[in-house]
Formats: sequence, structure tokens, C-alpha cells
Amino acid sequence: ADAILAMVRDPARSQSMGLAARRNAEQYSVSVLSNRLLDIYQNIIDSYHRKRPYT
Repeated sequence: ADAILAMVRDPARSQSMGLAARRNAEQYSVSVLSNRLLDIYQNIIDSYHRKRPYT
């Protein structure tokens, strides 16, 4: 309860923490995570082709 009251009494801090939380959450959005996964797959494919070039 004290933490909630502290947030209510300090709107600037509350806003700052909210923005930080949003930035953190954006790192785990579907689009960000799917792009990371695609990068991983592409790196695996590229690595495979470097080790076994087609002739």
C-alpha cells in the first residue's frame, strides 16, 4: 500500500517508471521476438551454407 501511495504522490516518478516499463515490454513484442527468431534461423542457414558450399 505504501508503494501505491508513493506513486500517487509523485506523478513524475510514476510517469517515468511507466515509460521505462513500456520500453522494456516493447523488447518482448511479437514483432521484435519474431524478427530475432528469423535472424537466428538466417544465421543458421548461412552457417550451414558456408560449411557445405554447393558445387
